[in-house]
Amino acid sequence: MASSISASISYVIAFIFSGRLNRITPICPSTAYSKSAMRTLPIPVAPQYPCRQRRARGTVRPAVRGGRLRSMPIRTERRDRTLLITLDRPAAMNSIDPEMYQQLGETWDEFEHDEALLVAVVTGAGEKAFCSGRDLVKSAQDVSNDWSQQRGGGRLTPEGIWKPVIAAINGHCLAAGLALALGCDLRVASPNATFGTMAAKRGIVAGGGQTQRLARYIPFGIAMEMILFAERMSAEDALRHGLVNRVVPQDQLLPFALGWAERLCENGPLAVQAMKRAAYEGGWDMNFREGMRLEARLYAEIMKTEDAAEGGRAFAEKRPARFKGR
Repeated sequence: MASSISASISYVIAFIFSGRLNRITPICPSTAYSKSAMRTLPIPVAPQYPCRQRRARGTVRPAVRGGRLRSMPIRTERRDRTLLITLDRPAAMNSIDPEMYQQLGETWDEFEHDEALLVAVVTGAGEKAFCSGRDLVKSAQDVSNDWSQQRGGGRLTPEGIWKPVIAAINGHCLAAGLALALGCDLRVASPNATFGTMAAKRGIVAGGGQTQRLARYIPFGIAMEMILFAERMSAEDALRHGLVNRVVPQDQLLPFALGWAERLCENGPLAVQAMKRAAYEGGWDMNFREGMRLEARLYAEIMKTEDAAEGGRAFAEKRPARFKGR
């Protein structure tokens, strides 16, 4: 009997550490500021955005190893509580190659788990392109090699991250670049920005959520034009159809986006993240009544936090609130 019990215990321990439980792990809420305040929030299981193995928490890795500067496809810079992410392959129109795809996934993971960071701004180096999509030169070497299906941490968009993300779109925003921009919560564009899926002209399917998000973000007929004809949309038309939030002069694009990030950082971080979650999960994955129930649960949980009490006190005392994320 003792040996049977011992064997059963050993099996359970082996099962837990085997990684099988990852299949049923729900979405991880963002851990900005206090994780204890968000831990109690009810989290519906969403297997389409599984939690992934994370690196040790900390700041985004500098592009230095062994005392020598490395050439990196992505540059990151902290601006107080904002992380500025720059796709840095201007000679290749900031197209995505395997190394950039891998590093982008690591950057999203580290942004999500760095408690000092509240907002991210993603942009492209130079003025010609935000991101022109997947690197077709490298893709042509092996058209069957789908980087997005490889293991190892690659991640194009900030799926399941409840911290706000702003896209500052300078120039061409095409294919995978469009998928990245659509995966952000707010989009600001320069007048020379252009948008397109381009997939139909390549004989492939537009991936990364392009078909799903376009059909939700803009009028359905306009989305069908973009998807089926694979023709480009101007910044002016993108603004008119609601694909972007603002169009600003090229030299004001990044300052404008960073200014929005600063404004977001002034709000209660737990409330911002909870409302983003309510909008995405409730608006996309649930019917109206289910979404209302999720909103009510999140409201009740946030009302128990110190931030909620601080917001009321600051209003009564006619002063700016000092949120702590608790």
